[in-house]
Amino acid sequence: MWGFGPFAGFFHAWWALASSVFWIVVVILVITAFSRGARHPAGPFWRGSAALDILEQRYARGEIGRDEYLQKKRDLMGGGTI
Repeated sequence: MWGFGPFAGFFHAWWALASSVFWIVVVILVITAFSRGARHPAGPFWRGSAALDILEQRYARGEIGRDEYLQKKRDLMGGGTI
């Protein structure tokens, strides 16, 4: 059925191109998903969150000391002890 006729070569070429594009998109999506997950540490907050931004601003202005900054950062990142 597909091997005969004047348009058989066109359909085979189209199918090869379409399947190649599909698999390239799948690979890009998988790579994107894994690379985004690697940038964010485990925990309820990650770099760029509003809470961490506020904490860093308070530390930069001198409102809190280094020890308090590090403890609060650990707490926000989920590394604090309960």
